Amino acid sequence: MIIGLIGAMANEIAIIKKTIFDRKKILIGKCVIYKGTFLKTLKIVIVQSGIGKTSSAIGATILLSFFKPDLVINFGISGSLQSLTKKGDIIIANKVLYHDVNLVKLGYFLGQIPDNPHLFLINKNILFLVKNFMKKYQIKFQEGLMTSGDQFIYNEDMVSKILKNFPEAISVDMESSTVAHVCYHFSVPFLVIRSISDIAIKNNLTSFEDDMYIGIKNVSSVIYKLLKDIEKNQSVYSRLKE
Repeated sequence: MIIGLIGAMANEIAIIKKTIFDRKKILIGKCVIYKGTFLKTLKIVIVQSGIGKTSSAIGATILLSFFKPDLVINFGISGSLQSLTKKGDIIIANKVLYHDVNLVKLGYFLGQIPDNPHLFLINKNILFLVKNFMKKYQIKFQEGLMTSGDQFIYNEDMVSKILKNFPEAISVDMESSTVAHVCYHFSVPFLVIRSISDIAIKNNLTSFEDDMYIGIKNVSSVIYKLLKDIEKNQSVYSRLKE
């Protein structure tokens, strides 16, 4: 089984990168790719895509075209949109969408790009497995709608605009929807697992670097444990792709 991991920044993938054996570095365009083996038999490809929708779409397309993963996991940090979501919390998506796409006047849903669904849904079987994994390892998490756009959301006005359109959204980032979008076109199952690095409605940019590190450390710990679970149960994870 081949697992594809996508993170935007070097520091987001750094911890997981160190756990890969026989690691080889590959450059395709501006994407930095690390290929190797996790534990004994699980094949891993990690893509450092760069920040933003276009960069992550390029990274996901390269990953799917060249390396043919059975499952793609987008991981990293996110900004919280809800008061119950705190810094360092683990969140998993059950659906993702673009918060900055608007073709409503042309008859589409808010967030929808023509010829695509307006919500990219996580495969229910994979989501079931991952939620059971979280509970088995007693990992606290929140599940919900994640949103993406080419903006750093840092104040109340920006948060209010997103929540006015998508009141159930729990987080905001700049990559997860494009990764989901590309996986949808390639018919490859995907997950989005992130950690909260900042509270978007009251962002303190002076502490952002420290908060980001906490988020990266937390989500990397979860990804490491998840990869161990997948390595141990590869037949189960691969069988439930459909």
